[in-house]
Amino acid sequence: MPALLLRTRAARPDEGSYVAYVGRIGAEKGISTLLEAARLSRLPVRIAGQRDGTILPGPGADNVTFVGHLRRADIAEFLKGARYVVIPSICADVAPLAVLEAMATGLPVVASRIGGLPEMIPEALADSMADLWRDAPRLRAMGAAAREHVRFHHSEEAYYGRPMEIYSSLAA
Repeated sequence: MPALLLRTRAARPDEGSYVAYVGRIGAEKGISTLLEAARLSRLPVRIAGQRDGTILPGPGADNVTFVGHLRRADIAEFLKGARYVVIPSICADVAPLAVLEAMATGLPVVASRIGGLPEMIPEALADSMADLWRDAPRLRAMGAAAREHVRFHHSEEAYYGRPMEIYSSLAA
């Protein structure tokens, strides 16, 4: 999926109108932390994904919109309307597809640091979200760097080219 997103027009993070989350909506994904950070920051947050039934918006979450499950084809359009993507996981995701999708679209990613008690510090997440929201030059630079990272490390050419170089050097 990230390689397909590289073929689309890059997002303009500084023109986005919301903070985005794309993924399964479950406790281990840090949704409760995101909801509390959204309440504290008062930023518009849109959450796309399949609910597992355990997470519901609480009081004061009127700036949060659940858009439901999106088809793969609709994710790029959803991301293009965002300023950045938040990945608040409290579990050890090895390589979340949501991160690569955001980066391929040209969006910065605000992600939790696994370890410690990230679910206990929504204020820090809210502060990071608010700081990035206001910094248009940083949004543009981070989005461009993210897209270039995916183009270099996760594109079809990267996946095909590197093994072919290794095979060629071994055959020589």
